[in-house]
Amino acid sequence: MSTCNIHISTSSNAMCVEFEGIQDGLATAKYVEEVARFCDGMNDKPWARIIDLRQWVLTIPESNQAMIASLREDGQNGLVLEAIIPPITSLGRWQVEKTMASVASDTRFEFVASIDEAKTLLQEQGFDTDFGPSTMFIS
Repeated sequence: MSTCNIHISTSSNAMCVEFEGIQDGLATAKYVEEVARFCDGMNDKPWARIIDLRQWVLTIPESNQAMIASLREDGQNGLVLEAIIPPITSLGRWQVEKTMASVASDTRFEFVASIDEAKTLLQEQGFDTDFGPSTMFIS
């Protein structure tokens, strides 16, 4: 039985990611790899991301440190806006807020209530939200 599913879809200059379950080291590594592949295609141009965490539970401590490093790198590779749909649990939201606070970056992090609100936010900033089919990673 898997502990984490990650669904990733992309547009010309944005990414939409949905996490489900408990994020472990394998899921984090696959996610970081996929983001790096996307960044390579962006050639240092500005990009945005939607992160849907409504079905996410928590990240194990080792994976959280890897995610912080990844977020810092994403900011250095052109991530300028991240729309976050927070977890439904207060503990999950606390972990996300703590993680975002520990990332020194020019990236703007915005909490939103839904995918539609996230897409509107990205569109208002000039990002393409015509996401293609989703790729799913299971750990």
